Amino acid sequence: MNEPTPNTSKLLTDLKQASAEEAAAKQRRIELEAQIAALYTNQLPEQGGSKTFTHEGVRFSVKQDYNFKADIAGIKTLPDACTLVRVKEEFDASAYKKMWQYNPAAAKAAAEFVTATPGKPSVKIENDGEE
Repeated sequence: MNEPTPNTSKLLTDLKQASAEEAAAKQRRIELEAQIAALYTNQLPEQGGSKTFTHEGVRFSVKQDYNFKADIAGIKTLPDACTLVRVKEEFDASAYKKMWQYNPAAAKAAAEFVTATPGKPSVKIENDGEE
């Protein structure tokens, strides 16, 4: 187990503080966006979308989208169903990672067609030691 250095302790304390400030700032931003959107959504197209406005020299856009859920089986019974239902093929990274453990030869063959780049590193404080 690595012993924390004084610098690590300060960094972790600063990280906790920054996380708390970020959460508060995010909540405030969401509240302000909701208040501004409430003033302008009646000027957006009925089917949803976005529109740019200018107020006292400040340009901003307001967007209102809709989320849709559908009974795919029902949709497929319609004559024009093929225009409403799509199949999206996507790479299964989880299966690829498991393949390296259970079938390395197949994984090695697949690796020719896979590009891996490092993701964003993150630090999550699991226990702040104040318990």
